[in-house]
Formats: sequence, structure tokens, C-alpha cells
Amino acid sequence: MMQTSNLVLGALLAGQLAVLGLQHLPGDGVAGSRRTPVLPALSADTVTRLTIDDGEAAVTLTRSDDTWTVPSAHGYPADADKVSALVRQLASLEAVDVVSTTDHHHRSLEVAGDTFQRKLTIGGGDAEAHTLFVGTAARAGTTHVRAEGGDTVVAVRDLSAWRLSPRPESWLDPVVFEAPADTVVRLDLRSGPGSHTALRGPDGWTVGDRSVDAAIEPVLEDLERITLAEVVGRKDALDPDQTITLSVGLGAVPAGDAADAADADEAAETPLAPTVDTTVELSLAPKPGDEARTLLWRSDRAHVVEVRTSEVSGIWGLALDEAG
Repeated sequence: MMQTSNLVLGALLAGQLAVLGLQHLPGDGVAGSRRTPVLPALSADTVTRLTIDDGEAAVTLTRSDDTWTVPSAHGYPADADKVSALVRQLASLEAVDVVSTTDHHHRSLEVAGDTFQRKLTIGGGDAEAHTLFVGTAARAGTTHVRAEGGDTVVAVRDLSAWRLSPRPESWLDPVVFEAPADTVVRLDLRSGPGSHTALRGPDGWTVGDRSVDAAIEPVLEDLERITLAEVVGRKDALDPDQTITLSVGLGAVPAGDAADAADADEAAETPLAPTVDTTVELSLAPKPGDEARTLLWRSDRAHVVEVRTSEVSGIWGLALDEAG
């Protein structure tokens, strides 16, 4: 009798699971498992627009040619490596488990049209946009997702909702300027009516015939990497009366020194000039009311940004030294 009851209960349970559409098919390491693409029609090369929405906030990232930008942050450049990596991941995303084949669990798994942890809309050109709902965490480090237009909920690896920030600042290019010290060969500083030019030669940095290695070293440390604190807007945010401009020449120093020249005395008076391949101007001004922040604009970008004053203290120090 007990055996019969167990068989009846088992049959009822199997029927309920079938009605609910819940399936836990084999995943990694189980014979017979087969991964299937979640967005089979999506090609990473054609994606030019990606929106990440958590129901309360949303950010859109757009690509023109090879440049990703964040329109809601004054069109500031996005972290291209980070965005491109996400797009490639979405295009190659594979299901490792089928969790549900009906809409009964869309809300509880947070992949419904009105209840989700993240909603990703991926589009490009005239191609039809793809929408992916990212929901709760599943077992074994996977996450529940559902492609719009179907009821099936699957589990995928390495795609967590918490890593898909809907905040613009999470996707901005964090580097405002960076240049290895050995690539900086010329510095032109303009502060008020005065200007000074420092050149790097085989024997070090000079301003005219004066050695300035000690004064330039902190500037080179700054230029190694200046990072973003906040995007402010366009160039007119700078007060021209308080702005200093540092023109950074990137290139190479000629080999040899003055002693190698046929006329050593003449060479000493006219040092070998460095070869400048690229020049970028950095304009800096203090942020009103906040000594911890400096406003910065670089000549090849349209945006004024805030950076931490501690990251450009060497540049400010050089300006004060030359003004003195």
C-alpha cells in the first residue's frame, strides 16, 4: 500500500512540474549537456547602442566608429575596453541550464517585463534591437536571464546584475591623461603673461641653459596618469584669469650628447632638440570653493572635467615656481 501511495505522489509531483514548466537540464560536466546561444542573432560588430536599466535608473552607451560615449555625461568617452568586453560577452552568451519554459516564474525570477533586476537593450543601425532581462542569481554561480519575445528562462554564467550598473559614471573612461615619463620631451607652461619652455635632451631637462630635472620630475609623475573625478561640461567652465596651460610634447630624444658634435662649444650653446610627434594641451584652473579638486581641459577633447588636485600638484608646483 505504501509503495502504491509513493507512486501516486511521484506521478502527481511530475505532473505539477510539467505544468509549471520547470526544468533543470544538465549543465557543465553532465553527459548530454549542450549549450545554446541566448541571443543567436546578435553580432558584436553591429552593436552601436546599449542601454542598461534597473527600473529606476538607466544609462545608454553609444558607439560611433570605434568610439563609445556616454550621452548623458555630456557625450564624454566611455571606457571602450569595458563596454566592448560586455558587448562581446552578450553576443556569445550561452545557456547552461533551462530553468522554466512558461511565464509562471518570470516575476519570481525577476525576468518579467515589469519586474527585473536589469533590462539590457542592444541595438545597432537598422537592425532589430535585442532585449535581455537579467534576474536573480541561480545555482552554481549562474544567473537567470530571459530574451524578450520568449517565455523560456535560462541560466548563464559570468553575467551578474550587480556588475551591470545603470549609472553613467560607472562607464566613463577613467583616464583623463597618461603618458610614460620617457615619452615626454617638451613642456611649455603658460601662466598669465609669462611662458616657459623645458626641453629634454640626452643629459636631462633644461630651460635655456639651466638644468631643471628636479622641478620637472613631479610634473612627469603627474603626467604618468591623471584620473577622472567628475565630468563638468564644456570648456567655458574654466575661468581664463586663473587658468594655466601646460603643452605636453610627446616624442623622442635624439641620441648622443654635445661632446659627440664636431664643434663641442657650439653644440653646448645649441642643444640637440627633441623630436615632438604629438602635442596635447592641458588647461588647469582651481575649482571655486574646493581646493581638493582642479578643473582640467585637454585640447583634443571637448569636455572640462574635475580631477583630484593631488594628482596634478606637480604641475601646480611648477607654475608657482616659474611665477616666482
